[in-house]
Amino acid sequence: MTSRYVSNELPLSEALEQYAALAGYTNTYGTYRKYAAEWGKVPLGVEVSAYKDARGRWVVRRADLARGLTAERARQKRRAQAGADYKRHVLRGRDGERIWTDSDSYYERRGAFHIRYDRRVSRWEGNGRSWMCNKCWTQAVEEHAYDYCLRCDDLGDCGQDCTLSAVSCETCGVRQEIPFNSDLYRAEGTAPDRQRC
Repeated sequence: MTSRYVSNELPLSEALEQYAALAGYTNTYGTYRKYAAEWGKVPLGVEVSAYKDARGRWVVRRADLARGLTAERARQKRRAQAGADYKRHVLRGRDGERIWTDSDSYYERRGAFHIRYDRRVSRWEGNGRSWMCNKCWTQAVEEHAYDYCLRCDDLGDCGQDCTLSAVSCETCGVRQEIPFNSDLYRAEGTAPDRQRC
């Protein structure tokens, strides 16, 4: 009975190796042990139960890991399809929904425009955020008419582009105003008063 019980388990370290080979990344082993100790679960494509076996090792069930690897493959397939669609100028999702196109890039629809994010661009190099026209796919011109938020006034760049008041496309003439208390600012964790970031 013990051999069958053990054959259904896999040491957490081996599970992480398998997941990393598929996903291309993982956190440190110590981070996963911390998750297992605090919550009894680790994120390996899906939340997978983790526990200590009779020898005191952190383990996961093989079936749970297989379910997580299947979920990771499906996620990668969705991202690849979304990335291919984006290259063909096809937008997915609803207004404000985050659509990942690869491991480092995503976009969000915002009316007649969408915001493209590239996490590979560091904050001091422009933070990787670009407004793009949904009609002609050229980069939008940003208009900045709002005052800086309190955080920018006191501490410097808040990273939220709090002065943005409108975006427009010079190619096709589309223009969209960004209200002072727009969903864009609230979605990024701001209050509906002057302190937008």
